Amino acid sequence: MRMARPHKDELVKQVQAWLQENYAQTFTLDQLAQRFSASKGTLIHRFNAALSCPPNVYLQSLRIEAAQKLLEETRLSVDLLVNQLGYEDARSFRRLFRHKTGVTPTEYRRRFSRR
Repeated sequence: MRMARPHKDELVKQVQAWLQENYAQTFTLDQLAQRFSASKGTLIHRFNAALSCPPNVYLQSLRIEAAQKLLEETRLSVDLLVNQLGYEDARSFRRLFRHKTGVTPTEYRRRFSRR
């Protein structure tokens, strides 16, 4: 992930690795914290200290990067792509994608498609 920076927090490293493999799953922050035997507050605090962002922002960045790759390399419709990334609301995803990248998913595909 582009926004990741080196750090020494083993808990955060473990959560990062799990999120990178499971970013398309639906789960709450409470469930994520429980999976790693931590409280939600501890997880948020440790992510902020290690990466300067909370876990949900890190997860969104993983999903946006995955979306960019899919838009570049496939012809999947945005609605199908949204489902593969773990989002339920395509409008919400489009809004988030535009906020993070400055362009809509369709425009991103037009500019960067490798097909």
